Amino acid sequence: MLATHPDLLDTAPLRYLGAFLSFWVSSASFAASAVPPSERPNLIVIMVDDMGYAGVSCFGNPYFQTPQIDRMASAGMRLTDFHSSGTVCSPTRAGLLTGRYQQRAGIEAVIHPAEDHPEHRKGLSTHENTFAELLGEAGYVTGLIGKWHQGYPQNSALYHPRRHGFQEFIGYHSGNIDFVSHVGDHDKHDWWYGEHETREQGYSTHLINEMSLDFVRRHGQADKPFCLYIAHEAIHNPVQVPGDPVRRTEQAWDRWKWQELSTEERIAKYRGMTLPIDEGVGRLLATLEQLGIAENTLVLFFSDNGPATDFPSGSNSLRGGKGSVYEGGHKVPAIAWWPSTIASNGSSNAPLISLDVMPTLLAAAGVEYESRLSARPLDGVNLLPMLTGGQPPEQRNLYWASLANNGQRSEAMRSGAWKLVVQHPGAAPGTFENERCELYNLKDDPSEQHDLAVSDSTRVNAMLSALKRWYAETQEDAPEQPGGWLAMSTDTAPPSSVVTNNETLLQREEDTDSDSLIESITKETIKRNRNGDGVTWFHPRACVVPDAAGVSKLIMNLQVISGSDYFGPVHWMESSDGGKAWSLPEPIPALDRLTVDESALGYSNSQAADLPVLQAGVCDVTPQYHPQTDTVLALGHVVYYRGPKFSRGDQLARYPVYSVRMADGRWSERKILHWDDPRGAFIYSNNCGQRVVMPNGDIMMSFTFGAEAEGRSVAGVRCTFDGDQLRVAEVGPALTSDVGRGLLEPSLTRFKDQFYLTIRAEDGHGYVATSDDGLHYTMHPWCWEDGQSLEMSSTQQHWLTHSDALYLVYTRKAAANENVIRWRAPLWCSRVDPDRLCLIRETERVVLPLVGDGVQNPDAVALMGNFAVTNISPWESIVTVGEWLPRRGARGDLLLSRIRWSQPNRLVQ
Repeated sequence: MLATHPDLLDTAPLRYLGAFLSFWVSSASFAASAVPPSERPNLIVIMVDDMGYAGVSCFGNPYFQTPQIDRMASAGMRLTDFHSSGTVCSPTRAGLLTGRYQQRAGIEAVIHPAEDHPEHRKGLSTHENTFAELLGEAGYVTGLIGKWHQGYPQNSALYHPRRHGFQEFIGYHSGNIDFVSHVGDHDKHDWWYGEHETREQGYSTHLINEMSLDFVRRHGQADKPFCLYIAHEAIHNPVQVPGDPVRRTEQAWDRWKWQELSTEERIAKYRGMTLPIDEGVGRLLATLEQLGIAENTLVLFFSDNGPATDFPSGSNSLRGGKGSVYEGGHKVPAIAWWPSTIASNGSSNAPLISLDVMPTLLAAAGVEYESRLSARPLDGVNLLPMLTGGQPPEQRNLYWASLANNGQRSEAMRSGAWKLVVQHPGAAPGTFENERCELYNLKDDPSEQHDLAVSDSTRVNAMLSALKRWYAETQEDAPEQPGGWLAMSTDTAPPSSVVTNNETLLQREEDTDSDSLIESITKETIKRNRNGDGVTWFHPRACVVPDAAGVSKLIMNLQVISGSDYFGPVHWMESSDGGKAWSLPEPIPALDRLTVDESALGYSNSQAADLPVLQAGVCDVTPQYHPQTDTVLALGHVVYYRGPKFSRGDQLARYPVYSVRMADGRWSERKILHWDDPRGAFIYSNNCGQRVVMPNGDIMMSFTFGAEAEGRSVAGVRCTFDGDQLRVAEVGPALTSDVGRGLLEPSLTRFKDQFYLTIRAEDGHGYVATSDDGLHYTMHPWCWEDGQSLEMSSTQQHWLTHSDALYLVYTRKAAANENVIRWRAPLWCSRVDPDRLCLIRETERVVLPLVGDGVQNPDAVALMGNFAVTNISPWESIVTVGEWLPRRGARGDLLLSRIRWSQPNRLVQ
């Protein structure tokens, strides 16, 4: 069922909303000449995926008809020598968006779904100018429906479509998704409204069609013109027609084995995936006509590259297909439609390229762009004169440079009828070694069958020199991208951390060095229980432990949750590969529920007989490795239950308990951290808090404590630990709040010889406190650098500590989560200014996204509030959390967010 989204702009985080509003306020500074908004045309770009030159019947499809696309062509102009600027998805899209060869943006290959692939962490830099940005500044409403594939936003928030001018975005980030389950080729669910993951139901082509029509209907008769980019998934794999089952889940991919099928079966699937596009084009044009805006709307239709091998959508007269620099790899069907402006039944055989789309859109909108883009001029040319009956563009050279998934390169150049092809057989990945040239005359040999390189070596040398000059020129202002084949071959860091100097890419233009330290943030699922078939694990907290050989492994504590504060026994599990694979959870006997002696509670024998047994369970356990004793200290506190339920009438005094894991893997019996102070008569606890191990083995921590349920205080604590007994040595002065339960769940870190506490409170704030000795603190509410307070609702915060910078991980109120319980999703992180004790707003990033609709359907949002942060290597830190859907029963996934650093964290050995 389709959701309705009357104003997607309202769902944007506030920092983006402000930027969008400023577009309208400042539009006069970059106006669309003197053309009134009502007279500017609407603009629609339709890009299909992997459709070869003969993919539709008006370009020679011999297998079936595409009547709606044919109608579009007969009412407009066929562009019969139109080429994509790339031979695969991501590069062509980068060129389309920027009007410049994608090599200038550093995107030469598919942005690969595998996290350890050299091209995975690349993306479109905010230094590039897109047609959406320029049209938005000129007063257009801009939208993208469908495929993005310009970088995974979990690797950098700057890769998101909204950072590139698209005010509305519905679709997916990856290279392709299952048409039914919407799981991407990176094995994660991938369907989004703006920046919010949405579990939309439906066949993806149908969804793209419907969402496009919704956009047109909402904006078609408004005061502002619109620009809509429709990026279809079809006819890209996975191969599914409407009614087919799911082929890809987050666990497995049932690939379509086209090699084992007959031509008739392949054509049937090809037809079944193409006709929904055809239907969508027909409905779109009909809607424009019904709204009375067809004559004021320019529509362009084309493919992103040549055909994949799944389907015979290419032309038999063209050599090569997707990924190839031969004609079949980049010559694609293209149509321009604009009733009353573009004559019907037109055709042009002028050599054109998808880079021409941006200048054509800007020219149609009356936008003067050459002075604005003087520092980064466009490579494409304006096609409007040709489309409206004038002359085609002057002859120019066209270039292609392809980088395959295995690192093999190939290049091509078109000069008039002449085509130079350069291959590099057997070259090292990413290099231009083993150069081999071919030369073809396309006028006489459109199939590129007769290589003339030997007989016309003079032309080959001249064209090769021009091709090399072009490529070198594109690299002069190209941003440095993270990863890459050459970096992979030379960098000494672990493969998952291979980077070049990516500061230019990750930095916002208005920042100095605010966020360049975080290279990427990715989400992983450890255990699944969204469907409620299993158990929901909660309080996942990990620490790094070296084994006898000095190899690090992760130990995680966790426990089952079945309701608010209804926790099962504490378990542990371990990972030897940095948290990617885990052992099965095993109970820690000492942290199970233990029967309480009730003889002093004052019940009569008959009353006691009618009550379930009172038990002392354990929760909020945080493990920490203690290097001086080669042990793990797992510290939590007691909570009381009668039977399976939380014992609200008999919550005795609550205090910290712990178990020690010895070097041989055994866990000790339950022990109590004693503090005989009347101020903690009702409760004293370290409550999930981070702790600091000092060089002498002492452990700095903090207590939340109170003699009564309300008005709790926080204080710094120094403990001694000998590998067996944990003892309180000193407690500092109290920090206090008289609102609600007071101050709760303090968490501690040490950064550059200063101690920092972050504290949960119940007055709408979180608090930060600093100390020179870890005992004497001064406290302030958390705020942004401009003094604006963060709205926090009694939820934890924890530290993400790097040797070069301090970050806070937290939850807060935002536009997209305003109705979520205590705003407990998403998890954010921001860099801390340690001098001013504030967060730097422009560094804020999502650590784990909100899943669901936090405004209209908050009960279906997975809550994330009890989480933990662990530095696991110099190059990586993780955030672990258990989801909880309290209104849908105790269910949710166990998640891990992996944060990769661009510089090693020297705090980690």
